[in-house]
Amino acid sequence: MTHKSSLSVTIKKINKSVVPEAILIAEQQLGEGFTYECDLLSANIISFCAIREDRVVGLCCGQVLSAKKLTANHLEISRSIPSSLLKTNRRIGLVNTIAVDNDAKGCGVGTQLLQALLSQFDAKNIRLSVLSGWKDKNGLHIGGIARAAGFEEICEIPDFYEEDSIFEGFTCPVCGPPPCKCGAVIMVRVKKAVRVMLESQSESILST
Repeated sequence: MTHKSSLSVTIKKINKSVVPEAILIAEQQLGEGFTYECDLLSANIISFCAIREDRVVGLCCGQVLSAKKLTANHLEISRSIPSSLLKTNRRIGLVNTIAVDNDAKGCGVGTQLLQALLSQFDAKNIRLSVLSGWKDKNGLHIGGIARAAGFEEICEIPDFYEEDSIFEGFTCPVCGPPPCKCGAVIMVRVKKAVRVMLESQSESILST
């Protein structure tokens, strides 16, 4: 097996000048029409890109949502998260997108991008983060990166992107034109203080 060495990149916040390159990578990796400028530059979005030799080679974006807004805008994800976590976390970090150029895959770029986003969540004292990992016939694409960052799988949702692909009209790189039949694996990252509290609650319930 061939192992690529780590790639030296600069992680910076996305601005308007790099948006076309970032969207091109997102379209190549995730599908045409999957990512738009507003997904990267809206006021509530935290977005980063990886730069190597003056060229964008990856992007990552996310946002902080209230539990109520997560339920309103991302119902399937919200339903997948244990109610005890939602009740004890008023704000949740949602990882929206991670995409890396083919030439830079396997070189730690995705890991650096995800870490930059999670560092922003940590700075905002976000103790619960969630992502939906794209899973097609070849498997879960982001699993290794997410697990290394402390995420754990909680469930798999078949045909996760079907409705969005039809409504938004994006073309999946695996399925082609809508409907997309790919699934998603919902993964959560829980900060230690929350995890200890939940374990304590579980022990209390078991002892009664």
